[in-house]
Amino acid sequence: MSTVCRATITRQAHRVRRRRAVGIGVLSFMACLTGCDRGADAPTTADVARPPPASAVPPIAFEPPVLDLGLLGVGEAGTGTVKIRNVGDRPLTIARTVASCACTYARDLAGTVLRPGEVVDLTATLTPKPGLGIKREKITVFVHGFSQFSVLDIRAEVSLPVRALPPFLEAYKVGMRGQVVVKSMDQRPFRILRADGKPPVFVDFNATQDEPRNQYTLRWDLTGYTRQTIRRWWVVETDHPRAPLVDLQVRHDWTRKSTSTPRWVLGDRRILAGVLARGESYELKTKLQYNPKGFPDPGTPVVRPVTGGIDAWLLAHEIVGTDVYCTIQVTVLTRTSGLLYERLSIALGGYDAPITFIARVEG
Repeated sequence: MSTVCRATITRQAHRVRRRRAVGIGVLSFMACLTGCDRGADAPTTADVARPPPASAVPPIAFEPPVLDLGLLGVGEAGTGTVKIRNVGDRPLTIARTVASCACTYARDLAGTVLRPGEVVDLTATLTPKPGLGIKREKITVFVHGFSQFSVLDIRAEVSLPVRALPPFLEAYKVGMRGQVVVKSMDQRPFRILRADGKPPVFVDFNATQDEPRNQYTLRWDLTGYTRQTIRRWWVVETDHPRAPLVDLQVRHDWTRKSTSTPRWVLGDRRILAGVLARGESYELKTKLQYNPKGFPDPGTPVVRPVTGGIDAWLLAHEIVGTDVYCTIQVTVLTRTSGLLYERLSIALGGYDAPITFIARVEG
């Protein structure tokens, strides 16, 4: 190729590169002007399309962080409300709320949209499971776009009008002797008649001289029991009109008797029947929850007395889902007055479990 041709090609290539450089510079200048018009905080395409991280917990907060329903009576339900606040920087949509058990009901908030800073009320009702003491349940809140979830803790304490502090005899921790406080929740003065079927042993109180109080300290002593004779419930008898019986569970290796079976679980381990007359009948209701796997038809429960102070039989039963609701009639047979501490048995599907029946017999 001649020298003239090479020079001509070189000059053309330089002109093309200059045109490209000018074009890029103009575009950059225009982009800068456009960006300046938007302002320094304008969102980028990545900002607008950025999804929430799949593993993140939804940015919501419960106010207060725990729903405390306070003190509930036996059989009493508690209702309370907390606020759910969006503490994030973008709108959130609640997918669903799920309670930890059938004993807890929560308002359905599915589809509720919360803008940043907004709140919504979550109302929940807890119907405690049988038994005294602290009850804890949970409500789980799921939010669209988040694989994780947030959990609201619910707390309540079930107590009789007269309660014991602590509500257990911790025999495996402190030994076979100890003290317990018994007090009325309504501050009404009352008398303690017997403890464990015997005259009560008070601390700093003289039953023959002092006026009734709304709180007592009692001494308890289990040294006279053996593995065969120890009772699972230590019972205090009072003259309080709404709490003639107060029971405390005895926590000891000897009292660890299972009330569940491989196929079903008993809801009530003991029944406080109050004050009954000799020959009087008492109608109790209890629930069994069975496992449908390998046990599709639970059949009819069988009820029988285990000890001789009572008679017991099944009046009716109803199956709802995996729950069997039983109505049982118990008749007092003993001829003596005082504490009635008896046992009956309920059998289903080849397995049985005991129920302790406690009453005070008068008349």
